[in-house]
Amino acid sequence: MKLEGKVAVITGSAANIGRATALLFAKEGAKVVVTTRQNVAGGNEVVSAIKVAGGEAIFVQADLSKSLEVENLFKQTVEAFGAVDILVNNAGVTKAKPFMESTIEDLNHPTLTGLTAG
Repeated sequence: MKLEGKVAVITGSAANIGRATALLFAKEGAKVVVTTRQNVAGGNEVVSAIKVAGGEAIFVQADLSKSLEVENLFKQTVEAFGAVDILVNNAGVTKAKPFMESTIEDLNHPTLTGLTAG
């Protein structure tokens, strides 16, 4: 197991690429912290899947655009697993319009409405 003994925080890991990453890291021996802004059911499902497969995982809901929630994410991670060895910044948001029509404000805004996120 390539990641045995490591602790991995994977943002946006309740679905899609983040989910697959969390499951793979757990399969490789990492203790995984699953986190998402909105998809609580998905986050809990990923943790359950990891545990059923014999891995270790926790779920922490966090909006990464809010510093207090980020601090809480890492506080809970250290409380549960003692450290953070790996951070996968997978979380992201998109606005439902073509990229070439996006403004600087669109690209810089931390919590847009009408978004899709993992």
